[in-house]
Amino acid sequence: MGKKRWVFLVLLVVTLLGLYWRMFKYDFIWDDSIYFKNGVLFHENRPLSDAFKYGYFRDQLGAGKNDFYFRPLLTLSFMLENQLWGLHPFSTRLVNLMLYLIAIMILYTFFKRQKEGPYFAEVATLLFALCPLNVDNIVWVVGRGDLLLLFFSAFALLFLEEATQKGKPFLLLFSSSAFLLGVYSKESTLFFFPIFFIYEWVRNKRITLLYHSANLLIALSSFIVKSKVLGLRTLSPALSPYLISNIKTGFSTIGYYFRSVVFPFHFDPFLPLADIRKLSYYLAGIFAVIILGYIAAKAIKGKNLVTPLALIAIFGGTHVLLAFTPIFPFKIYSRYMMLPFLGAAWIIALYLSRAKESVRNLTLLAVLVLFIPSIILNSYAYRNELSFWDRAARSAPQSGYVLFQKARYFHEQKDFLSSELSLNKALSLNIEKETAVLVSLLYADLEIKRADYTSALKWLKSLKDFENLTQFMVTPLIRYNIALREAIILESSGAPGSARELLENNIASFPEIKDSYNELLNLYLGQNQWEQAERLESILKKRFLPASSRTDNSMTLQIKREFDKSSPEDQAQFYIRFRNFAKAVELLSKKPNPDLKDKLILAKVLYWADRAVEARRNIEEIAQDGSGGIRTLNAIGFLYLNDLYRVREAVELFKSSLALDPAQGQIAFIVDNLEKQYLSKIRGVWEQPKSSVLELGGTGNADPGAVPVD
Repeated sequence: MGKKRWVFLVLLVVTLLGLYWRMFKYDFIWDDSIYFKNGVLFHENRPLSDAFKYGYFRDQLGAGKNDFYFRPLLTLSFMLENQLWGLHPFSTRLVNLMLYLIAIMILYTFFKRQKEGPYFAEVATLLFALCPLNVDNIVWVVGRGDLLLLFFSAFALLFLEEATQKGKPFLLLFSSSAFLLGVYSKESTLFFFPIFFIYEWVRNKRITLLYHSANLLIALSSFIVKSKVLGLRTLSPALSPYLISNIKTGFSTIGYYFRSVVFPFHFDPFLPLADIRKLSYYLAGIFAVIILGYIAAKAIKGKNLVTPLALIAIFGGTHVLLAFTPIFPFKIYSRYMMLPFLGAAWIIALYLSRAKESVRNLTLLAVLVLFIPSIILNSYAYRNELSFWDRAARSAPQSGYVLFQKARYFHEQKDFLSSELSLNKALSLNIEKETAVLVSLLYADLEIKRADYTSALKWLKSLKDFENLTQFMVTPLIRYNIALREAIILESSGAPGSARELLENNIASFPEIKDSYNELLNLYLGQNQWEQAERLESILKKRFLPASSRTDNSMTLQIKREFDKSSPEDQAQFYIRFRNFAKAVELLSKKPNPDLKDKLILAKVLYWADRAVEARRNIEEIAQDGSGGIRTLNAIGFLYLNDLYRVREAVELFKSSLALDPAQGQIAFIVDNLEKQYLSKIRGVWEQPKSSVLELGGTGNADPGAVPVD
């Protein structure tokens, strides 16, 4: 490779490192955090070979063999990282960028072999390398599947080129091997099979039958292997009964992808199907088909246009078809356009290599001016979960799923009121069934937090009712989550036996999910069932900890020793921690001469113990005791606001306090803020005359067999 080529590559690599380096510290988002936090292969004592025994997403989350995706090499790459240095935002994104940089260098070498006009390879490589659409696949860690697809496909193309142009047929073995590795990294690599065929025919006017037969065998064998591991599952079509609607959806999806490829500077990362069916996207889709038809006509004479056009048509067309499948939550993603944009960059570079030098230079300058700031600006969405979903909300403000994800983020940050506002707004929309299920589960969690177990059970019951009222089947994993929440409610309400039974059933049904083990261990500890707790702790260690991390030290025995030496007050806190609220109430009630703080703690624990009537009576007695005045009223108000998240009760008490002393600026501000930002926006759910709360948000048109996005 000449000196100028090395200089070009070094400058490009340095530029990309400079653009992406600061993004490595961003948090994991969405799929990343779910996958790494809950994936059984990352938290159990599993050998690397297990990557070939599990589906890519649902299967690894413990949901059973109902996965659609089999990507063992992608899984293996994460498992290997986890064993070497752990899964961290910095290291996982660094690996992604390294894969991308190597793929860029291989593509540059491949383009150089095309022997097109001046600077063709440099222009094509530069356009593709700096494309803002690729931000998603680098910074969004699970986008590694697309990077591995690019990585192995680039090698396969280069080996094919070298084998056919230099008369070294043994290199075809390496091309097929790269194709094989790509197929087991992401299934979309299969669509390179016709591209290899087209490329060799266009370049050499002949076909190496043995090579393409080997690739066909790889493609067919991948379905057999997938069938053995997961059972052969395919994405069934989810078509509208109206032909015109299907045609509009198809052209509108083409229009969305066309806009993303032609104007990648500012794009919507994903959109609900309802937001795609707009006149602007529909007209853009028709225009895109005309443009592609024009290029196809030109390709009849200019054979060098055939392969890049095939990249656009095959990878663009297959992803348009995903709009007619039950993929959940989104069927349309701009990051799918990585390879179609590669085809577009190839075609643009062909024309620019024949253009005047001044035209070529001005075009490249415009690319640098537009692409580089766009990479930086689009990357801001990945700083954390909230910024990611805020961007999604700007793209799809009527998406119930986006609102659910914002609610989930707020819930994890313990901002439960903001979480409820997002959930409440989601229910006002026409949301999909799958989203409605997720909203109901999270709403149940909120009601458990405020110790309103009656409402929590209503949410859980609505899921069961929903299954009976419609053709939508609540999956076993959802039933698991319903049972887990019911167990928490029973445990809190003083029915540990019934709670234990539900948790044990959950463990028997889903032995690879850790949540029920942990909750059962907490139940044993809270009930002082030390022997059962120690046995379960041992099971947890064997199942979920690698051998190198296990110790003989028993957490249960250590907790027991500390409990035995603790005071009654500390023991009450212990029982609160492990949900034995009945025992905590018993100990707190015996404390002599309780002060205001003690009385409020007792009232709070009474609520948690599902003894709301007693709790309210205690609070009324505290409030009627005039010794504390506004201090007492404010303390009770903050108890309702900060510990029980009951805004109406808190506002009522704060207003009573303000009636005694209107000069309390902070309290007045809190009341005003709660009334404007919460009470005026929250909508009563259970007052609606519906048979199932899920009907409040509508049922959408989601297929009951919807699958997660790839």
